[in-house]
Amino acid sequence: MIETMQAGLWIHAHVIDAWTDVLNYEEKLKSNYTVNRYFFDASMVRQFIFDKISLSLKDMIIESNIKDAMKKDKEF
Repeated sequence: MIETMQAGLWIHAHVIDAWTDVLNYEEKLKSNYTVNRYFFDASMVRQFIFDKISLSLKDMIIESNIKDAMKKDKEF
């Protein structure tokens, strides 16, 4: 799947997910005095983003996805 990281090709969602795991792990190694960041995997932005639903409904879905992701990773 890492071979999808070539110019002109779509990157596979699993590659994005693996990269977010690496970035979140590196965030845990940073000093306690720096600002924390959290990187979300590809499941955060599902196909509904491109569907013709209201912006407020999209916002509600994304907010729900963020809360679910943060509950799963209690270290942040």
